[in-house]
Amino acid sequence: MPVENLIQGRDFILLPIYLLLVFIIANSRKNKKIGESPIYRFYLGGLFARITAGILFCFLYVYNYGGGDTTDYYISALANYNLAFYNFGRFVHVLYYGTENGSIYHFYNYSIGTPLFYMMNDVETFFVVRFATPIVFLSAKSFIVATMFMAWFTHVGVWRLLMVFYHYFPKYEKQLVLGIIFFPSILFWGSGIAKDSITLAATCWYTYSFFMIFIQKKKFFKNIIIIVISSWLILSIKPFIFIALMPGSIIWLMFSRIKNIQNQVVKILLTPVLIIVFSVLAAFLMSQMSSSFGDYSSLDKILEKAVVTQQDLVRSEAYGTGFYDIGAFEPTLSGILPKFPVAVNAGLFRPYIWETTNIFQIVAGLENFFLIILVLYCLIRVGFFKFFNIIFGEPLLLFSFVFSIFFAFSVGLTSANFGALVRYKIPLLPFFVATLVVTLKKVQIIFEEQKEEKAKKEAKV
Repeated sequence: MPVENLIQGRDFILLPIYLLLVFIIANSRKNKKIGESPIYRFYLGGLFARITAGILFCFLYVYNYGGGDTTDYYISALANYNLAFYNFGRFVHVLYYGTENGSIYHFYNYSIGTPLFYMMNDVETFFVVRFATPIVFLSAKSFIVATMFMAWFTHVGVWRLLMVFYHYFPKYEKQLVLGIIFFPSILFWGSGIAKDSITLAATCWYTYSFFMIFIQKKKFFKNIIIIVISSWLILSIKPFIFIALMPGSIIWLMFSRIKNIQNQVVKILLTPVLIIVFSVLAAFLMSQMSSSFGDYSSLDKILEKAVVTQQDLVRSEAYGTGFYDIGAFEPTLSGILPKFPVAVNAGLFRPYIWETTNIFQIVAGLENFFLIILVLYCLIRVGFFKFFNIIFGEPLLLFSFVFSIFFAFSVGLTSANFGALVRYKIPLLPFFVATLVVTLKKVQIIFEEQKEEKAKKEAKV
């Protein structure tokens, strides 16, 4: 199907009908929850902002780029939709097994369409096609409506992350809403039919369910199911995200236990014991799950994958010509460790505003400039050690910070060009931005307390 035919007149007939349905369901959810959580007054605004971003995402790829991965995912999922009516047995096989049991190219023909070959040739990419296939059914074969459903799915996940931060910091609700729900890149690049939208939602769902199971200790069985599904989605699309999540999760759990110990002597004595216990637990879990990590199942494979991915993106024309270079590195631990600072910096703060080459990179550059200013402001106001003392004093902030650093290192090391980097970093942004805005508020409180204390001393004099 030609890309320009993906958006037709029927889309604009179906869209308001589906939007009304979404509004009814979402408004019911808001009315049910707003009594116990006033922050739900932002729920509908956040949802429709993301849906709007998703529609703009469609227009961008259809009319400006002339196609891309999101249109390819949809066209490939549409071929699966047609396959369901042509040969339902084959459709079930594709949906269940994907490409794991050999080539499925012969399942399709010219009349029903064929998924893009490069998508069938990659298990992780074709998983997104399989994920999008039921959405094509729900959307009545409308590209815009299908994107709307993906935006809704992502919003629900990101909202769950907001609820975790809101539980810890209810007085910072407006800052958290702006940083997690309305941050431009999170809205735009996390709204379309793409890997980034699914992994963003799954990462947020994982965090929420981890919080409910291990911190709140509520709704155990429901959240076990959710954490299994979200982990499966992450492992099926981008396993390195799960590897980045694991250290932070263990640290969150460990420091939550340590913080709850009231007796300071007992806390000092138990802290090294708990660190050893949780470190062993983390190593055990990683070893048991290694078979699920695919190309990331061992350190050697991770390092080899990093080098290959970096070189592939350097050669790729799909993300533009805005390349950055952190220097060549060998696929060894000693080869990548010297790259840690520059890779983390790239993952968190690049492209700089002067490195941008198009409107979307300019927006990302402005966001990165804003994040740099936030970090510098906090460091200057309270100093390096106090800044990190604030983060280490809150287990959720520490989890988010550790996850952000690990994730930033991964994408900064391998992305190689800004077009890819702007999108790949989306799952870390709500965690990092929320950590910064909470830290900023705490820094401001400390500063105000210091001013009051100084004023009292001057008054006595």
